[in-house]
Amino acid sequence: MSTWNWTSPVLLKVLFSSDHGMFTWTPILILAFAGLFLVMKRDKLLGAGCLLTFLAFYYLIASYADWDGLSSYGNRFFISLTPIFVLGLAALLSALSSWLGKTARAAAVACPVLALLILWNAGLIFQWGTHMVPARGDISWSAMIRNQFVEVPRRVTHSLQTYFLHRGEMMQHIEQDDIDQQKLEIRRGD
Repeated sequence: MSTWNWTSPVLLKVLFSSDHGMFTWTPILILAFAGLFLVMKRDKLLGAGCLLTFLAFYYLIASYADWDGLSSYGNRFFISLTPIFVLGLAALLSALSSWLGKTARAAAVACPVLALLILWNAGLIFQWGTHMVPARGDISWSAMIRNQFVEVPRRVTHSLQTYFLHRGEMMQHIEQDDIDQQKLEIRRGD
């Protein structure tokens, strides 16, 4: 089987799939991507270069058979584009500041939105890292959302205590859970 699907890339899945979609697993990247158009408005060459680089990566990843990155958090293939996303987010925040004026209003709008996106992502990372959602394959959105509001707040305090006071035991437990999950997947495949 070919590892590249040049003529039928999975363009929507790469961005919006529950199986490690870039925007669904890291929603702040929606704002960062939108900001790239503002970068182009300020500096056509830099903006066009950033957008073309993103689009080339995007097509390449969407054409790869293992586009989801298997058992990584989110879509790890886009990590190398972090400087481009930071530039896009900075351009968006700068434009927001200009639109609202350099007053407390800009911060009053941007800070809570960014804080919520960061907390949302931290909660999803916590769920993925503690196997509250599957490490591989699609996740259940309803279970993930319920976990964000119910299970993550309940478990995070206990996990932090365990991490700082009993780290070795915690790591062994996580590794054993991963091994058990892999064995279960192998059995299902037979």
